Amino acid sequence: MKKLLGFLLCCAAIIGMAGCEIFNPIGPIISIGLSWLDGEASKYYHCDQNVINLAVHNALSELQFPIREEWVDGDTIHIKADGADRFHIKIEHIKDQITNLRIRVNIMGDKPYAELVFRNVDRQPGVKDFYSVQELKQVLHER
Repeated sequence: MKKLLGFLLCCAAIIGMAGCEIFNPIGPIISIGLSWLDGEASKYYHCDQNVINLAVHNALSELQFPIREEWVDGDTIHIKADGADRFHIKIEHIKDQITNLRIRVNIMGDKPYAELVFRNVDRQPGVKDFYSVQELKQVLHER
């Protein structure tokens, strides 16, 4: 019994010190649609690509990250911006009223910086999040 109690206390201490990072599925649940893959953050929005493009421009301006380059490749708008670090932002039109915003900071990705940009984009007028994971899945899989 003492060994089991010691093991549970040890596990609780490890989890307490590590935070939520060891529970990878928690991130997308807390921030609906936000996910991380190979250093790139991705989030789906329930609005048009032009709304997200304007919101990104406004957010970068507020954060004083100057845009260095911008181009369109098919359904994706690419933006490169500089601050203390380099940002590569992709705004992809998925389907009507669904846009995917992807942000990579530097080569390996910088989670706090990317989340800072997402928070500023989320506060812009006209930007709509999905209310639940189920709503996001349903809209993505509709034909």
